[in-house]
Amino acid sequence: ADHHRRGPYAVRGYVQQSVLRPVGMDHTGFTYSAGADRATGYVKAPRILDPVLRGLLPDGVVGNRHGSYLALNPFYVDGPAYGGLIGDVMDAGRFLRMHLGDGEIDGHRVLDPRTARSMRNIAHTGKPFDHGTGWFRRPTQSPESWVEHLGTGAGFWNVIRLYPDRGLAVAIMSNSTTSYDFEPVFALLAGASWS
Repeated sequence: ADHHRRGPYAVRGYVQQSVLRPVGMDHTGFTYSAGADRATGYVKAPRILDPVLRGLLPDGVVGNRHGSYLALNPFYVDGPAYGGLIGDVMDAGRFLRMHLGDGEIDGHRVLDPRTARSMRNIAHTGKPFDHGTGWFRRPTQSPESWVEHLGTGAGFWNVIRLYPDRGLAVAIMSNSTTSYDFEPVFALLAGASWS
């Protein structure tokens, strides 16, 4: 497509215009909104690595140490093709609602229903994940139908998961790159009666 030849700024504009605005993700973008709350990201790292990290990362990114965690001051990831979006859990919830609506949210059609469903089709096996388009899941023998997307880095960690057959979606976000065992939370939520 033509927008790919014009560079990352065209991709950002396309994402903003074609996805974020129609879905109503008003607090998500590739930059922080003026006056928006900003969480500090943390990485668990031994104290001995502080000088190395300060030398490797741009000036001002590495913040203060808090026990076994090192703070990372807010910075931008210049990677619109693979990441760099900044947003809150409520906007992630809107994105999930759009997918549960097969591409529609609040009466606005964002994706063709066939496109939304095909994105969730896990068609490519691999390690450690089997993949769809933007969605994946760990190889499993479980009869449950779900897809997810994980993200980590820059002092943050998150996971969004869809259970399309149940009309259920969950978003979990953390301001630490610490790995969490989130399966018990998902099992509890997916097993609950939501009426």
